[in-house]
Amino acid sequence: MSTPPALNIPPSPSTVTVSIINTTISVPFPVSLVLNPVIGVQRLRSFGINPTIEKDVPEILEEGGLDLKEVNAVIWSHHHWDHTGDVSKFPSTTELVVGPGTSKMWPGYPANPESLLLESDYKDRPTREITFDQSPTGLKIGRFPALDYFGDGSFYLLDAPGHAIGHMCALARTTATPSTFIFMGGDTCRHMGELRPSLYLPLPTTLSPSPLFPPKTAYTTSCPADLFLSLHPSGSATEPFYTLALDKKRESLVCVDVGEAKQTMEGAREVDAGEGVLVVMAHDASLSGVVECWPATANGWMEKGWKTEGRWRFLADFVGDDGGDARL
Repeated sequence: MSTPPALNIPPSPSTVTVSIINTTISVPFPVSLVLNPVIGVQRLRSFGINPTIEKDVPEILEEGGLDLKEVNAVIWSHHHWDHTGDVSKFPSTTELVVGPGTSKMWPGYPANPESLLLESDYKDRPTREITFDQSPTGLKIGRFPALDYFGDGSFYLLDAPGHAIGHMCALARTTATPSTFIFMGGDTCRHMGELRPSLYLPLPTTLSPSPLFPPKTAYTTSCPADLFLSLHPSGSATEPFYTLALDKKRESLVCVDVGEAKQTMEGAREVDAGEGVLVVMAHDASLSGVVECWPATANGWMEKGWKTEGRWRFLADFVGDDGGDARL
């Protein structure tokens, strides 16, 4: 196992409270359109990309007891519709924070009938576009240019280009002693098989808990990793199961810049190797049943063992297909 580069996160006694929101939406998606190769299961199980939306985030927040007037800002990881929600449902005093270059895509619909953005998301409300290249400190978290959002080391926005214009990740400090963090990866990857295993986090010879048992019931179970290694396209315990599917022009359906997307992915692998960091991607359905969702908080993830239990659960996707959708 290789030692990952240091993340160089500045020390701080400050933390933020984090909750993971179950958006209640899910869709099957053909793996071959976005990832290579197809392994066992023929589709991605994910949340966040379904035309049928049971509830929007503002409604879910209110049901959990939050007054939307208390929301100072909505931060988009990027502008794709499955990551923006309906900002118009928040008070006009709520600021919209977006990544670099997002404002160049304004105006939105209906001012621009062909726009993928909605004018109602930003019109008549304060907006802020993050510009990492103008940071006076040149702060970096791992390989990511970073912005200390609150100025106290509790929450960082990270420049993570490749998937979309203005794509950002975030790093939240969940405890101070010891320092633990949640890495909010947005659409850095669509399936955790793009991220793992890696040089820094190789597939162990024995998987414990076993990913083949339901969450919360598998702590005393185990299974040999060879069961899954035999499905790996190169039989490697140190290379991800998936790579981006590219067309004849070496372009990807899910990235605006393949080279930058690969660099962002490699940065995420370096973060993922840290025992004190829980990586949560927007479409990681394998965490369903492992994490506790809003209105519960996620700050106690380490003591609850979420990283250990969830790390290899994505492997269960490669064994059969039950025809259902996982939700998170």
